[in-house]
Amino acid sequence: MAQFICPDNPCPSGMVCPSTALGTTKAQCVKCGVFNCAKCLPDNPDICVSCIQGSILKDGFCPSCSQMCDVCESEVACKTCKQGAYLSDQKCAFCPTRCGQCDSQGVCQACKEGFFLDAKKECEYCMDNCSVCLDKKTCQTCKMGFRLSGSQCVACSSGCDICTDDNTCTKCNQASIADNNQCISCPNNCLTCKKQGQCEICKEGHFLENGGCFPCGKRCLICESKNKCKVCQPHYSTSAVVDNG
Repeated sequence: MAQFICPDNPCPSGMVCPSTALGTTKAQCVKCGVFNCAKCLPDNPDICVSCIQGSILKDGFCPSCSQMCDVCESEVACKTCKQGAYLSDQKCAFCPTRCGQCDSQGVCQACKEGFFLDAKKECEYCMDNCSVCLDKKTCQTCKMGFRLSGSQCVACSSGCDICTDDNTCTKCNQASIADNNQCISCPNNCLTCKKQGQCEICKEGHFLENGGCFPCGKRCLICESKNKCKVCQPHYSTSAVVDNG
């Protein structure tokens, strides 16, 4: 666990600078001893004075609000519901399927991504590869890896996550590298690579050689070469693995 020093610096939420730190230059923040607690007493971290959202302060403790409740007045009386739910008689009820936001009567006002609100206030699917649409035929925002062409979604070039209307790539996916507005695929089993498809860091169980990634020997997790293992797979040791081949 990371260590946080006080009193010169404020402690993060859920921790407190102990009262013994008064007059000292350095002390370590201590974790509040109450579940869901955001702020507790400096001289007694087991007594909470402020709770995190989604819970309520009661006798120094922080019991959780009821299901789907974001802000509550008591454990059973909700004030504000989480997204995807609406308030009814101080309780939270789920919005209809596919609905992201509904009114106090449970009537949908906004659909989840990939759906649109029809005349019946029901959520229907957008076209394929569309995340935001006006209706079944008109897309406004395409999913990652696709671009708008008129009102339809067409795929970006291979290895591209975000591209412009003329198919110029502005962001390549993790397995590719940008080069002259195009995405060049990294070699197989590569985590990060540089221009011309040369790998810099290989996936676990592989080693780097001449810009490519090659498998380590049997029972080896991290190696410098096929026959030089640094870290073995669980239940094996380098002394026991003489030949990685």
